[in-house]
Amino acid sequence: MHWFISRKECRNMVRTIIIGTLIAIVAGGCAFTPANLNVGYDSAKAKAGPLSSVKALKFEVGDLADKRPQTDKIGYIRNGFGTKTANVSTTRPVPVIVREAIVAALKKNGHTVVTGSEKDIAISGSVEAFWFESQVNFWTVEFMGTIDINLVVQDGRTGQVLLSKRYSGHHNTALMSGYHKEMADVMNYALENLIIQISGDTKLVDALNSFSATPSTSGQSRL
Repeated sequence: MHWFISRKECRNMVRTIIIGTLIAIVAGGCAFTPANLNVGYDSAKAKAGPLSSVKALKFEVGDLADKRPQTDKIGYIRNGFGTKTANVSTTRPVPVIVREAIVAALKKNGHTVVTGSEKDIAISGSVEAFWFESQVNFWTVEFMGTIDINLVVQDGRTGQVLLSKRYSGHHNTALMSGYHKEMADVMNYALENLIIQISGDTKLVDALNSFSATPSTSGQSRL
């Protein structure tokens, strides 16, 4: 059997090889440059969710513990062969980034963030994952962001745990090419997704409504 390839098919094959090679070269060159990403929640994009249905409360949001397996980085850049070639980090500490996002969400939903004994609700917790991953495919570079946190919501006066829950935010995107800005965008979108999960959590809303409906030790309503 004889195979025949037309000139047009041959040109298309050559074009495909050239484009694929250029993508690999660009991605490979970027792969050796460490990325220090400016990640942060844009409070202007915050939207009120079911959390806004709770009567206004005073929250104290403590510093989040950093329980990530690797606290010196948030991921790796890989070349076209999947080899780790550079680290990805953030310009500010990850727990600070996440805490600021939570504070912004509470304020957007009509609540107040305070410190000290005047609090109604105390929030503490930990960051379990804040991870960026890239994968170079033949035509595209796939960027993936994952954020996992554990939150503990307590009665600010008695210390009673009202809710203990894990929240996750994710974002994936595939681009023809990408660099540090696109990497930061992926983690920012994952952070936005995390806040959506928190603001829309009906179990959190139920726990806070239950707190609001419980009389205080003085026999008066808490609100």
